[in-house]
Amino acid sequence: MSKIPKSAPSTRGLETNSRSAISLQLPTIGLGSVTNVTRTIIWGGRKWNFSGMSSDPSGNGKIGYSINGSLKRFESVYGGSAQYNDPTVAERTMIANVMSGISEFLPIEFEYKADFNDSIIDVNLANSLFWSYQGFSPNVVGIGLPPGEYSDWTYDPVNPVKTSIYSDGCLYMNTNYAHAGHTNPGSWYYSVLLHEIGHAMGLAHPFDNGGVSTIMPGTSGRPAYPGKYRQNDFIYTVMTYRLDESVYGSGGITSYGYNENYGTIDVAALQWLYGRADSSGNKTFELNPVSTRTWKALYDSSGNNTIDASGSSVAVIIDTRRANLSAKSTKAGGYVSTRRSNLKAGFLLSNPTYIKNIVGSNYNDLINSGWYTNTIDTGAGNNTVNAFPNTTVTCGSGSNTVNVHGFNVDISSATFANVHKRKRAYKAIIVNRINKTVSLRRRRTGAVVGTFRNISSIKFKRRRKTTMARLYRIMRRRRRTVMNVKRFV
Repeated sequence: MSKIPKSAPSTRGLETNSRSAISLQLPTIGLGSVTNVTRTIIWGGRKWNFSGMSSDPSGNGKIGYSINGSLKRFESVYGGSAQYNDPTVAERTMIANVMSGISEFLPIEFEYKADFNDSIIDVNLANSLFWSYQGFSPNVVGIGLPPGEYSDWTYDPVNPVKTSIYSDGCLYMNTNYAHAGHTNPGSWYYSVLLHEIGHAMGLAHPFDNGGVSTIMPGTSGRPAYPGKYRQNDFIYTVMTYRLDESVYGSGGITSYGYNENYGTIDVAALQWLYGRADSSGNKTFELNPVSTRTWKALYDSSGNNTIDASGSSVAVIIDTRRANLSAKSTKAGGYVSTRRSNLKAGFLLSNPTYIKNIVGSNYNDLINSGWYTNTIDTGAGNNTVNAFPNTTVTCGSGSNTVNVHGFNVDISSATFANVHKRKRAYKAIIVNRINKTVSLRRRRTGAVVGTFRNISSIKFKRRRKTTMARLYRIMRRRRRTVMNVKRFV
């Protein structure tokens, strides 16, 4: 849920909570400068000023989160009956995993605080008494309160005070749904926690006007509908209600098949609010959609990063094109890397994220590279590769088809077929008999824009198909290491 009803019981004035360790600031924000799809899930109005606060008296810059702080603090107001359950080890781990996952893409680090006084985000594990006493349906799974929406703080930077059980940054999870296995990353209950913390961080539903957010086209009053541009899907945003209805849904299974972290649109919205995490180093993301069984938006804006599916036991789709975030695009949330059948787990690339290298599986893969991908190793199998220029493609032992910027290369017979409407864009095919490669050279600049290895034969314009072995022998007789062939089919 996005809001507590305004008629809900209030404890204002009954008990207060001094939190002098926190410098609480909620700057006013507007969405006038936001024109992309993130406008549909940014609550707006106010946000946490994480850069100007620390919930740790030692001043280490970490932001505190607590568990059951609100319900414990106001327990006496309700006659001493506990409306919460103490967290299990699995629930503590679940909450810690979500909070640490946020630090993968935001310049914020969270740490657990036993004292409610030292927390900003408060996760309450609410039992049946809470939902009954507060007048909610037992079918409500969670509630999250955005910053500035309830304003149940006194905004004194020296001595801020919480005056209600319903205070900004608090969220309430229905423990009746925390069954065995449902606290693991990628479970349905785990994705609900991501959703409610999303509210507490300032995110809205894409299908309604939470705060000052707009509505995704075609979703008003239809929270499970994909929308005009098919942007309303759980793999793009955890703030949606479109789960099992999605083609990527788990089909009713609740223990896996959901989000491991925030979606690509969520990441972009939260980074607009709070900035981007620094990313450095070379990372390898292993794609094994059979054993992983979760969806995750990757974020890494630097380094020599790789998606590696060599350990996959099934054929995969690998796509290194990023989310374009356009308000009127079906690819606002990006492209999926997953198995070629039964699309129930995988990766998407946040914007900006750079994947420089792709390693395929040993099965029949479909590989779509982005502009920033440099090398593709298809592995074995009969693969189809769609590569942009400036990419080196190394094919395995199978029958492979490689399409480069409109030029089709069937590696099994190595037939270059000119299918691009700008057929004069490339000046020559370059054959290197020493390195055993064939390359394309751009007509205008002379730059090499595509390199292919392990080609068995090649067909030139107005000539029969020639095996590469025969061509190498011809080149050797003519004492040529490199040969340019200007005209080709």
